[in-house]
Amino acid sequence: ARATMGSFSMPETPGEMFQRYDVDKSGALDRTEVQFALADLGALKKVPPSAAADIFDKFDTNGDGVMDEEEFKILVAKMEKMRKVKRDNPVVDVPFGYQKW
Repeated sequence: ARATMGSFSMPETPGEMFQRYDVDKSGALDRTEVQFALADLGALKKVPPSAAADIFDKFDTNGDGVMDEEEFKILVAKMEKMRKVKRDNPVVDVPFGYQKW
């Protein structure tokens, strides 16, 4: 099964993504590898540079300084859920000329 993010279908599963971003083949993603994954997934748009570190810290649940495959899959699932909520709850602009009394 392929994962979906936003309005497009990701060409690979979260497990396949993990393998691709695990550049050094250590079996875990370090901060740099996770930052590349987050950037490619669009998670770092319109956020401060420190956001990648904050996201990493939140999803490195055992605090070992790297993200294993299960932690990464949880991160991807959370991002997918957040994007779905965003799509399901669009911001509606106030019509031009509307004035609240």
